[in-house]
Amino acid sequence: TSATPPVSFADSPLGEGARGQGDVRTPFESKEQEAFDSNFLNMGDVMEHQRGFEIVTAFAGRGIHLPQRRTAASAGYDIEAAEDTVVEPGRVTLVPTGLKAYMQPGEVLLLTIRSSLAAKHQLMLANSVGVIDADYYGNPGNEGHIQVAICNAGAETYTVKKGERIAQGMFFAYRTVDGDTAGEGAARTGGFGSTGKD
Repeated sequence: TSATPPVSFADSPLGEGARGQGDVRTPFESKEQEAFDSNFLNMGDVMEHQRGFEIVTAFAGRGIHLPQRRTAASAGYDIEAAEDTVVEPGRVTLVPTGLKAYMQPGEVLLLTIRSSLAAKHQLMLANSVGVIDADYYGNPGNEGHIQVAICNAGAETYTVKKGERIAQGMFFAYRTVDGDTAGEGAARTGGFGSTGKD
């Protein structure tokens, strides 16, 4: 009979409550817990709400709908076009949504094209998956306005209509590597390409 491997409480969702009175944290666990506690407290100070969408100032009062999930099991929030936009064959066109997204540090909003647009009209995202970082929200360059870069791979011009669902947005948590110093850099100031070319 093989021995049962020891249980590590470092990854336990029960935290301290799962430990016995005689258990002692290892130096690694203590360091990890301190980092988690610090990040948790800092995240609570960032914003009152956890994550969501808002309408940017330039599109206020123009009938913009906040994204919604369509079913209980849907992972993505349907994002609509904010105005009619012509997408020419072989061209990349930015389609405005009139939206910005807020989220917690350590989270990201990923955008994908709606499958019906890809299958029926050969439309795709120019960069396959759009990445909206947490610090894009409220930046001084464009307030964090989300624009969808659509490439028309078909042979015919396609006109995106205002209110047409063009993309799906999904929130994810991500991890960083040891020694990451990205937080020490300059603040974001704009949209596409604003994080630099290097």
